Amino acid sequence: MTWIKHTSSQRSCKLPNPARGHFPVAGTLPLYLRGDHYNHDLEQYFQALYAIAGYKDLYVLGAAGRGRLQVQILNRHDDCCFGEKQHTLEALPFSEAVREYASDVQNTLQHISAGKFVVYVDDSAQYHQIPSQAIQNIILPILAGAKATETPVSPM
Repeated sequence: MTWIKHTSSQRSCKLPNPARGHFPVAGTLPLYLRGDHYNHDLEQYFQALYAIAGYKDLYVLGAAGRGRLQVQILNRHDDCCFGEKQHTLEALPFSEAVREYASDVQNTLQHISAGKFVVYVDDSAQYHQIPSQAIQNIILPILAGAKATETPVSPM
C-alpha cells in the first residue's frame, strides 16, 4: 500500500498499490532511428535536452527503480510518427533496430539492478493510435498481474 499524507489537514489515506507498469504507446523512437523530415513536435527533438540525455537515457529513467516496469508499445504501421515507415537506420531493419535499443536499455537496467524495459511492436494498428489489441493482450494482462516477457518484436 502507498500512504499519502495531506499536510494541511493532517489526514492520511491509504491508496492501492501503484500501477504495475507504465505504457507509452506510439510515442517515441530514438532520434538516430528517425529521418530528418521529422520536424514537428519540438519536444521530440529539442536539441538542448537531447544533448544531455538521449531517448535511451530517458527510457532507463522511466523504468529505473525496484519493481518498476516500462512497456513501450510501437505501431509498426503508424502513419504518423514512430513506426516502420519513419525508421531511417539503413544498416538495420526496423525490427532489429528496435530489438537493439530495447536490449541496450534493459542491459543498463540490469547493470544498475533496477527496473525492466520491454518493447512490443503491434502489427494490428494501421495508424497513430492505441491499438485495442495492445490494450487487451498487453496492458490489461500486465495490470492484472501477468509478467511482461522478453521484447517480442514480430519479424518483418
